[in-house]
Amino acid sequence: MRTPSPMGTSVLLPLAKLLFTAYGTLLAFLLLVLLPVAVFARVPLKRFLNAVAEPATIAFATSTSEAALPRAIGVHGGIWCARRIVAL
Repeated sequence: MRTPSPMGTSVLLPLAKLLFTAYGTLLAFLLLVLLPVAVFARVPLKRFLNAVAEPATIAFATSTSEAALPRAIGVHGGIWCARRIVAL
């Protein structure tokens, strides 16, 4: 029989607070900063999200943006930016 940890589940409370703070801050940034900027700049949000979905999924799944970079360059090079700007 295993003996319980001396710290118990009290260790998880600070970690849960950190997790909720990080996700809450990210959500606030998306809603209060990026969304107004996108609306002001008249970015077609549905088209943008469709174009970004695959490179973002690759970056998340591989835990690196290096794997998603070629796909992101291909997508953004033909839609919003000139090829010379994307290549930079």
